[in-house]
Amino acid sequence: MKLYKGDCLEVMDEMINSNLKFDCIFTSPPYNSKRFKKYNNFEDKYNCYFTFLKNITNKMLVLSDKIIFNLQANYYNRNDVYKFIGEYSSNIQRIIIWNKSNPAPSSLRNRLTNAHEYFIVLTNGQSVKTNSVFVRDVINFPINSKKIKGHNAVMNEDVCSFFIREFTKEKENILDIFLGSGTTGIVCSKLKRNFTGIEQDEKYFKIAEERINKQEKQLKLL
Repeated sequence: MKLYKGDCLEVMDEMINSNLKFDCIFTSPPYNSKRFKKYNNFEDKYNCYFTFLKNITNKMLVLSDKIIFNLQANYYNRNDVYKFIGEYSSNIQRIIIWNKSNPAPSSLRNRLTNAHEYFIVLTNGQSVKTNSVFVRDVINFPINSKKIKGHNAVMNEDVCSFFIREFTKEKENILDIFLGSGTTGIVCSKLKRNFTGIEQDEKYFKIAEERINKQEKQLKLL
């Protein structure tokens, strides 16, 4: 387990300069939610969300030949998300739909409720295989209802486990450039994957570090 505190773009540049490579990058960036406060210590607002996505994706494609990228198209970012899908159409192998069983209803009665998110699988040309047979490209899991110390966008561990279990193997090296509260690191620990995480916010970094260390200690006691 290796954890870096810093801006993911800067840390990825350091990794690229050091010729580091990862077997898979699994990550969930901020959604550009704007009016919905999901993070106490971070303003989820971008002048150009598409540019943000493009900058991190170009670096990820240098660091790994397999990227699994969680995106949600909302009122504020949908044009950028759909533009992103078109921009990287030659890299996208599949788009897996997360059907959320407990979505928050739309605040406007006559608007569609956003009940799904995308997991975009990108590669540098390689085909992607799962570890199990007949894996569907739609998964059904609820949103994580548990909040962790001011972090209101904690991924459901079962969602993360599905992707790590199906698209990676034991002892492979997994990178999450938006560590957040550390869910990917916890899952990698449980499933015997090597893990590297990046988080720029000091409070979230400490939360993730504590949670991952607790999981590692529990494994050592088994």
